[in-house]
Amino acid sequence: VRDSLLASGSNKQIFDFWSGELGVPIEGERLNRVREIFAHAGNNYVPAIENLSDFLCGLRVQGLRIGLATMDDEENAHEMINRLKLDRTFEFVCGGNSGFGVKPEPGMVLAFCEACGIEAGETIMVGDSPKDLDMGRNAGVAMSIGVLTGAHNAEELAGSADLVIPDISHLPDCLA
Repeated sequence: VRDSLLASGSNKQIFDFWSGELGVPIEGERLNRVREIFAHAGNNYVPAIENLSDFLCGLRVQGLRIGLATMDDEENAHEMINRLKLDRTFEFVCGGNSGFGVKPEPGMVLAFCEACGIEAGETIMVGDSPKDLDMGRNAGVAMSIGVLTGAHNAEELAGSADLVIPDISHLPDCLA
């Protein structure tokens, strides 16, 4: 579903919604437990290509600067990066709780650009949700590329993407 909170909402947005639906605030120990469950699920289900580290390092060798913007909490993103041994791959990592706004707002992309000293027009947004791709468009990126490794199909991504590819292994062909 294009606007599903579970597919592309921040943890805070999900917790706020659940709190409203349940009529019980999700805070304290309950909040910590739900965050642990989300982190565990995120770290154990990462749609990835084979040899992801080598692939991303190959992109870096070509001079590309790579960032990660997730609606998950930034701490969970760093845990996943470390678990996958990708800690030298990303020049910038932010989450829905990093203070740059949430998708589809442009803040995460603009923060990446500022951190890397590049312009949004020199940037390509690659994402698996319409909110990812809309974030790129809202920031003024050169191109938004959708990948089919998330919760959205090609039709759902097509309205926001310049191009849709099966997974990031097809990215070098797009850049050529």
